[in-house]
Formats: sequence, C-alpha cells, structure tokens
Amino acid sequence: MSDFDSLLAEADTEVMAAFGTPATYTPSGGVAAPCSAILDRDIQALSPDGMVEGRQIHISCNSSLQPGRGGVFVMDGVSYVVHDILEDDGFNARLLVAKQ
Repeated sequence: MSDFDSLLAEADTEVMAAFGTPATYTPSGGVAAPCSAILDRDIQALSPDGMVEGRQIHISCNSSLQPGRGGVFVMDGVSYVVHDILEDDGFNARLLVAKQ
C-alpha cells in the first residue's frame, strides 16, 4: 500500500468513527459482522434530464466488508437490504438499500 493509500485509509477510518453508526452487516449466505456505517435517507434520484424520479436510501461503509447485493445491514434495529453498489473506490462503498 502506498503512503497515499495509507493516509486515505486512515482518513476514512476517522470519518467512520466520527459520523458512522454502529451496525451489523451480513453478506448473503454469510455470517454477521459488526461494523460502522453511514445512513443517508431521502436521497433524490434524478433522471437523465434532471427531473426527480424518487427518493432512495444509501449506506456508506468500509469496502473491506466486501458488501454485495442481498447483504443486510442492521442499524438501530432496522434492517436494510443491499440492492446495488453505487460506488466502491476500494476504501469506501456507497450502496443503494431498501428497508427490509
């Protein structure tokens, strides 16, 4: 890992510690693991022409969890199933989820 990658990983850890919520992530067919995640509600989904199509729920987490479709996060007693991986830069992943 380069010095830059190390610094970025450290910064990501600090962001999750400051803004994350204790959670549990269970991959599809896997075993639950404790983690920290950031829940964003009421994200506006835009169509290609810029019109609001609806509202979404996103979860951001550390990529080391290897989140995938069908995985489930539990935060504050509420379950969220992963529908899509919107971004994953190798450090953090941003996921499209829905309440289960």
